[in-house]
Amino acid sequence: MPVGAVPNEYFLNPSIEKPMEEIYAETNAFSCELLEESQRTYQEIELYVVLPPLHYDGKWIKGIWFSPGADIILKHFPQAGEMFHTIADSQWCSYPKAQRTDALFSQYNNPARDQWFRHTTPDRSQKILIPKGSADYVNERLFTPIPGQERDIDLLCVARLDVARNLPLLAQALKIYRQKYPAKKIMLTLITGQPWDFNPHQFLSEPEMMILREIESILIHPRDYIHFVKGYLYYENEFRQHFARAKAYITASLFGWKGQRMPEAMCCNTPVICLKDYNRFVRGEEPALPEGAGKMAAYHPEALADAIYDVLENQDTFHPRQAYLKQGSRQHFLNTCIDAFPYYEKALPDYTPGKHHQNYWLDAAMQQTYQMSLYEMVTHQDLWKKPFRAQGMQAIDETLRTFHERCRPPVAPSPPPKEYPPARVEAR
Repeated sequence: MPVGAVPNEYFLNPSIEKPMEEIYAETNAFSCELLEESQRTYQEIELYVVLPPLHYDGKWIKGIWFSPGADIILKHFPQAGEMFHTIADSQWCSYPKAQRTDALFSQYNNPARDQWFRHTTPDRSQKILIPKGSADYVNERLFTPIPGQERDIDLLCVARLDVARNLPLLAQALKIYRQKYPAKKIMLTLITGQPWDFNPHQFLSEPEMMILREIESILIHPRDYIHFVKGYLYYENEFRQHFARAKAYITASLFGWKGQRMPEAMCCNTPVICLKDYNRFVRGEEPALPEGAGKMAAYHPEALADAIYDVLENQDTFHPRQAYLKQGSRQHFLNTCIDAFPYYEKALPDYTPGKHHQNYWLDAAMQQTYQMSLYEMVTHQDLWKKPFRAQGMQAIDETLRTFHERCRPPVAPSPPPKEYPPARVEAR
């Protein structure tokens, strides 16, 4: 479960005037890691394999995995740290609080913030810091444009009814857009994960109802401006269909985990609209959007309305997928992770920084150990399944045993299996 103080002040204010050290501390206080053991944690905990351990031509090398519950996994399965380099993921814009891992995911490549972290957390100052958000691990082979698909969604947004999503600001922008550009009537398609065919009072919490009431006070008749998608979308295929149908994707968030579904939209060649101050306090010099991927707007409803108009009227001037792939992809993510660990410079044959996805030894080792190419392992849409992704402690135990049997690592065998509750599959 999430831990720490939620930085609510940063959700609605782009002009906070405080010393950067104080800003870093406040934005780093919250984490979505799984740190406390419980039956629910045992069901929901996930492990993602970036590189499996490999045994080929008489040589064995360690793999790489990451998890939001890394410390719990390493406590129960110490062999997971012997076969793999391990990375903790906060699933937020904070540095993970994990103690046992080799590395921590930061969200952005921000040297000043990294220096602050090392100075203020001496017990973890030697941890390797990997800019997960800058590398991104969106599957660009799964999220693609759909040939022949009509772009029949004017504007798409995926956002819960949560203060961090800034939906009232977006409602104001929609109202101004209709007043300012009456000949260009558009509808926002909003995916919140709520069953909108029922009375909202029956299924919304009070904080969610407050946001809905604020939207209603702005638009009077929200359904004249917004198409509320009923229920959840399950996993990536349904999201891809919506992204591929959208003329533009929009987020009004100021602060949160990097992405907000923006990379998936870009991979589907859908231009993105976001606030230019998005995550400004944690991303340093890195831009909120790659150049050519969409448009950034000031924190003002009219500026957001104008950005919507510019993107919808100038679709041919944006090249989101091309812009995204210059700086993010599964291959780039693999390269970033391997480069972060000094171990591989000596252990990996034909080591070439930034080009490990083209390493022929890795490809041959993948073929012999797992009967698939390196490219298939990195990009194939079905590979976020066993053994490359596991949910629940029982599945993680089975996954680690599978890797031990496949690659014959020079480490102690796994202890006898334990009984854990079955995985709890959540809507994504």
